[in-house]
Amino acid sequence: MKKGTLITFFFNARGEQLQKSTTGMYRSLLFQLIEALPQLRTALDFHALMKRNTRLREWTIELLKELLEEVFRNLKDESVTCFIDALDECDEDQIRDMVSFFESVSENTTAMDIGFQVCFSSRHYPHITISKAASLILEGQEGHKDDIVKYVLSELRIGTSKIAQQVRHELQEKASGVFMWVVLVVGILNKEYDGGRLHRLRQRLRELPGDLNTLFRDILIRDRHYLPEIVNENADEVRKSAEARLPFVRYATQQVLYHSDLAEA
Repeated sequence: MKKGTLITFFFNARGEQLQKSTTGMYRSLLFQLIEALPQLRTALDFHALMKRNTRLREWTIELLKELLEEVFRNLKDESVTCFIDALDECDEDQIRDMVSFFESVSENTTAMDIGFQVCFSSRHYPHITISKAASLILEGQEGHKDDIVKYVLSELRIGTSKIAQQVRHELQEKASGVFMWVVLVVGILNKEYDGGRLHRLRQRLRELPGDLNTLFRDILIRDRHYLPEIVNENADEVRKSAEARLPFVRYATQQVLYHSDLAEA
């Protein structure tokens, strides 16, 4: 029975260079793998790689790919599942090269009977074809849109006026199928309505960012009082969760320290 290890990365177009590039992604995945499976360190000739890296003066994408391939080849009784989110927030050419790399890794690990699975998630643009892969379009799943409609009807308490109906319709359109965005925006609009600002609801809705990451960040930084009460009561946990998702700051920054330690070993 193979053990399971989960590694993840989330691209963030508004983050630092390592947070929006495949270089940062490869470094993060490598760090997570070796942190979770320390026995893999003995399978890699780090001293030879460090000499090579000293000559190159930087961790190139090709070097990072080579390291990852070597790690995957030495998984043995381990299995790894990799989730990579928000491909649309990285340069398209980098993403195409990355997809090609993981297609090759998948073929090699399958041939060697090594447990490796990778899951990509992205908005619809850019469209990148992945061979030998199953595809799931969330908005097209039965019941997803209905769930959003039901939630808005039951939780958005702004009356039944013509303006209210327009707000409900525009909210559902702007959500683009993102349920968490709907939950946060419903909380904001309910507070606007309770404050006697019915006439501002449509304007307020249009002012809110349609991107979940930006909305979450704006709420945490500037509009914390708009958080739904259930979230506000656990603000510390929410902040930690947001920092983990917006984006993987810990993994993106710890790489430098980790590789520095290796270089000095």
